[in-house]
Amino acid sequence: HWSKAYDDLIRAMALLPEATLTIVGDGPEREHLLFLVEELRLRERVQITGSLSYIHFVDMLLNATAYVQSSIAEGFSNALAEAMACGKLVFATPVGGTSEVICDGVNGIILPIANPSGIAQRLELARDSQMKRQLGEQARQTALQQFTSDRHATQFAKFFASALIARD
Repeated sequence: HWSKAYDDLIRAMALLPEATLTIVGDGPEREHLLFLVEELRLRERVQITGSLSYIHFVDMLLNATAYVQSSIAEGFSNALAEAMACGKLVFATPVGGTSEVICDGVNGIILPIANPSGIAQRLELARDSQMKRQLGEQARQTALQQFTSDRHATQFAKFFASALIARD
């Protein structure tokens, strides 16, 4: 979908000659993105997988250097939470619920919105193996604290209780 801003991410890849990118998923922007990959001569470094089974997605995530969310609009990304739980270095734009979870330089890296050169600059940080390990571990700790089933159940209970009170 256009709101994922994969075109900005692909343009950033043109500025990172040693990096590779795998985009998982399918949607209405696929043909446009494939065209952009060809136009920028990135076929050898940018792959668009199409839809994958959850098991295959998790396997790819576990073997990835980092997770990147380039969205210009987002609610809260389950894939981001999963990447954090896997202890991956996460790069994300500060949109939707992301800014409530990612603290730049603490448990992830914040990317500029709709700025391929700025995105490329920030993605260069993935080369720092110590930072990658440290921020990945902090992302994992954040996920273990914030994405538990008990916490979600408590939040839903509070939401429904407040909805009942507001109704009266």
